[in-house]
Amino acid sequence: MTPRRPGVYLQEAQGAPTLVHAYSEEALDYALEDLPELLGYGRWEEAEPPRLTLEAREIRALAIEVVARSFDLDEGLLALAGDLREATQGRPEPVFVFLDFP
Repeated sequence: MTPRRPGVYLQEAQGAPTLVHAYSEEALDYALEDLPELLGYGRWEEAEPPRLTLEAREIRALAIEVVARSFDLDEGLLALAGDLREATQGRPEPVFVFLDFP
C-alpha cells in the first residue's frame, strides 16, 4: 500500500493507515527516523514501509521534550511530534506503529 500523499501514517489495528502528519512537497530537514536517532524514542525498523513503534508513554514524553528543546530542533520535527501526540491522545492502545511514506 502506497498512499497518495507523502507523510506519516498511523497503522490502525483494523483497516487502512490514517494520515497523521503530511510532509511538505519541499525538501525536508527532518524525518520520522529522527525521533529515535536524535531523541531516543521508539524503535525504528527498516521494513517496507519503514516504521517507528512507540509506546503511548513515549509519545507523551516526546511531546514534552520537543517543546522543552524547541530552540534546537527543526520546526517540522516539532510539528511531527505534536501530530503524533494529537493522533494518539485518548486512545486505549499501549503501543502505536507509524509508517513513513516520504
